Amino acid sequence: MRLLYKHLLIICINLICYYRSIDGDFVFDDSVAIIKNRDVYEGKFDSKTFENIFINNDFWGNNLTKRESHKSYRPLITLTFLIERTLNDGLDSRSMKILNLIIHVANCCLLLHFLQAILNDKKLALIATILFCAHPIHTEAVCGIVSRSDLLACFIFLLCGIFYFYVFYKDNLTHNISISHSIIFTIIIGLGSFIGILCKENAITIMPTLAALDIIKNLRNLTNLPTAIKVRLILMFMFTTLIIIFRLWIQNFTTPDFRSEDNPVASIDDKFMKFLNQSFLYVLNFWLLLMPEWLSFDWSFSSIKLIKELTDFRLGFIGLFYTILILFSFFGIRKRKILIALSLLIIPFTPAIGIIKLGFVIAERILYIPSIGFTILISIGIKRIAKLNKKVVYFAVSILVIFHCLKTHQRSLDWRTEQELFSSALKVVPNNAKVYYNIARISSENQKIDIAVKYYKRAIELHPNYESAHMNLGNLYRELNEYEKAKFHLLRAVEILEEFPTAWMNLGIVQAVLKDYAAAEKSYKKALSYRKKYANCYYNMGNLYIEMKNSTAAIEHWKIAISISPNHRKAWSNILAFYDNQRNNHENVLKFSEIALTYLPNDTNILFSRANTFGKLAKYEEAEKIFKQIIEAEPMKSIFYANLGVLYHRWGKKELAKKNYEIALSLDATLKNAHENLMKLQNG
Repeated sequence: MRLLYKHLLIICINLICYYRSIDGDFVFDDSVAIIKNRDVYEGKFDSKTFENIFINNDFWGNNLTKRESHKSYRPLITLTFLIERTLNDGLDSRSMKILNLIIHVANCCLLLHFLQAILNDKKLALIATILFCAHPIHTEAVCGIVSRSDLLACFIFLLCGIFYFYVFYKDNLTHNISISHSIIFTIIIGLGSFIGILCKENAITIMPTLAALDIIKNLRNLTNLPTAIKVRLILMFMFTTLIIIFRLWIQNFTTPDFRSEDNPVASIDDKFMKFLNQSFLYVLNFWLLLMPEWLSFDWSFSSIKLIKELTDFRLGFIGLFYTILILFSFFGIRKRKILIALSLLIIPFTPAIGIIKLGFVIAERILYIPSIGFTILISIGIKRIAKLNKKVVYFAVSILVIFHCLKTHQRSLDWRTEQELFSSALKVVPNNAKVYYNIARISSENQKIDIAVKYYKRAIELHPNYESAHMNLGNLYRELNEYEKAKFHLLRAVEILEEFPTAWMNLGIVQAVLKDYAAAEKSYKKALSYRKKYANCYYNMGNLYIEMKNSTAAIEHWKIAISISPNHRKAWSNILAFYDNQRNNHENVLKFSEIALTYLPNDTNILFSRANTFGKLAKYEEAEKIFKQIIEAEPMKSIFYANLGVLYHRWGKKELAKKNYEIALSLDATLKNAHENLMKLQNG
């Protein structure tokens, strides 16, 4: 089959698998890494933004050196999100998903060339590539926008691999390459690996994998390796070490702090039991590659029951797994292609084997690169069996690819919306409290309050110490005006996790509603002790002080809120309302509204305060201009027409006043002030 036709086949398979997923929303981690990441939604192409992306912040927008940071450092991926937001004049999930699919298709095409280079077998390379294209395990990497990190890390991995084998093994002339050329080409590979690490942490395995493949290529000549090969192996070891040091330096040599619920296996103290449980995770990962039926966005909490006894029947699967691995390794000594497959399966997976503490149990995206080795193993088996009956075997493989395509297509639909994604997980991990929590969160956002309460309660039943579920359930009860229940769950949240500033703030809000002002003030201060720059907390403290008749403290706290977050609309509105309610304090209203508009130039509430103040000062033309701007932005809001009517009334333009009063009443017949003013106008 010609190369062009092979590439067209690859494109067609991927379009069949993923074409309907591109219209999906931002889902799961997309929200944190893109929508709520200030480096993305507020970032500009200036030195400050680049410093934040490349030096200060992690992938989620948190400071890398802070305790709450997960230490995920992927600046090039964040940069692509920023570029797309700028080009699209906003965040567009469709264009981002299309780019993910394009990168995946490019990876599949590169994989074909990479496998041809390392296997010297075009048919085997094509079979493995087709299996890679269709495999359902890749759905998360392709459909989850944040998983672009895995896609681009693989892209760099394959480029480095193709370059490596092209320059060192083209026409099997590796022994003729000089030491100087070997050094230069290895430095290029090192630079490529460094770029890869800026995409995702697992790119650290690029050079170790290439070194292993190089050794396998020269397995029969290990005792007499050419100097050029020895030099590049040493250089790759040095480069890998330097990249690891850089990676640790950028996070200030601190480790991430994950909850035990995120990865229960990582929190096991007994080393032997930890080894057994970690081994069982390897079994499950291999099973997902072999039978990709149990696919879930999350495997945390109690999704997988821990092995605690040596009588656990799952130990048999662990023994079988290691037996198969040993047998493959044994036969691989004589069959170089098997060793190549094992290297590509195991080495890229090593960052996930538990050497460092991870924030996940199982993650399908982690298997994106390792699945290359798996598909080679399967392809080797297919070619062997095909010797018995080629037509039957290749027909069976075609059926397998079709079923994989259908499964991938179906799974890609789950990744279109969060509701579908979270609901699909219930079939796979029904004891996962996080799944219920996320369904409850989505239901709450969609105003399905009864369902949200039900699922938050279920999450708490499965995991009684789920502090976030307690907090969110408390907030729901607050919205339902069931303040005692809200207080109970918010108190429970801070009992479970004292360093929980959001829960302390929400507890303060409930206590303020219950008129327990002293307790509310204490809760707010507790929140601020754990998060110094907490604009919402300062805003709510200002509201509390208004209730306590301490207007000086209120205005002070609202001003702190806007100093931390200049886009805090509610704080600006309260400041303007405060000055507007004071006699003859029009100067402060105009002063602060002018400052506010530099941050929120089209905010109608701020413009409304400014227009009313100009009207009170008899600056009718300025007020009229602003009112018209407001009405153009929100033409269906009756209060704006009513106040414009008041302006014309004062101005002496009675016909215009009457017209605007009537428009206001046509939009809201219950608007008492507009009705009274219209009556005064008609009787005057």
